[in-house]
Amino acid sequence: MAKSADQSDPVFSVREMQPGDETGILDLFGRTFGAERSSEHWRWKFLSNPAGREVVVAVDRDGRIVGQFASLPNRGRVDGREAPISQLLDHMVDAPLRRHGVYAAMARVFHERFVAPTPRGTWYGFNLEEIHRIQHDLYDMRPLAPVEAWSRPVGAGSEDARGPGARLADSLVRVDRVGRLPGDTDALWARARTRYGAAIERDARYLDWRYADRPDVEYAVLAARRRATGRLLALAVVRPGWLHEPVAALVDWVVPPSRLANAAWRTLLARADGIARDAGLPVVRAWLPPTSPDRDALSRRGFVRGASPFLTSAWDDGATGRPVDALRRGWHYTMGDTDIF
Repeated sequence: MAKSADQSDPVFSVREMQPGDETGILDLFGRTFGAERSSEHWRWKFLSNPAGREVVVAVDRDGRIVGQFASLPNRGRVDGREAPISQLLDHMVDAPLRRHGVYAAMARVFHERFVAPTPRGTWYGFNLEEIHRIQHDLYDMRPLAPVEAWSRPVGAGSEDARGPGARLADSLVRVDRVGRLPGDTDALWARARTRYGAAIERDARYLDWRYADRPDVEYAVLAARRRATGRLLALAVVRPGWLHEPVAALVDWVVPPSRLANAAWRTLLARADGIARDAGLPVVRAWLPPTSPDRDALSRRGFVRGASPFLTSAWDDGATGRPVDALRRGWHYTMGDTDIF
């Protein structure tokens, strides 16, 4: 499918990202999107990712970066087997070269270098419909399902609405805001991941990198524990506010089955309400796929399903073992699976 990374035409060549490219990439980002990205953010995203990096760039005859095709790799699990799950993002071409085949050439080289050698891997996107159509035509992106946005007004799950049994159970749980993920996070995720057919591995290494280490956003990382024993019951991550929307984003959670799972959900969401209220935000919002086993948990706690403008899609190059159908059946994702939150 792809041409060699060393093959050139008279206008540009395509190769993997090299040390020193970041200045040109950040300049291109500013020209393309009309917004600045800090070097600290770029280093966190592309150099500090514990799963590595997947970036190719287009370079003109003067050595200037004129295109990028990137993805954020993650360690994942699909149908019980380890498999990479990677988010396609930050695709851009300098305006004067947008009709010179730069984007298609980068996609071919990216496929040759990263996708083709890993037939059990997943490369996914959260895109608007018009972006999905471009990707579908150029490199076989297949639609999965619309992204559902689940929202509830702050206070909708207040203590007044709970019975005495629920209040007693909730009193057995405490919620702490933590700076980094606790040492028992990996065991918690091991208990939770069996509910999902496909998911990024939400262990401490990933969650610390994704939330605690991000330099330009302060997330509230919440840990629910049993008061008597200190056993970790659940985790949640909240982002107060997102771009122009007055919402507290419930960007991630890990809530495995347990006798106190319902209490853990209630106490974590009550804390999310408090964070939203302190920030003057009227709504808590989460993303769920249509197949999520967590839909009932949120619905029972006042969340109402709504539409979002986004569509999930996955690269389907026809390789034997490409798990597109597995994602349709049971992919667990949250807002945190996309870099925009």
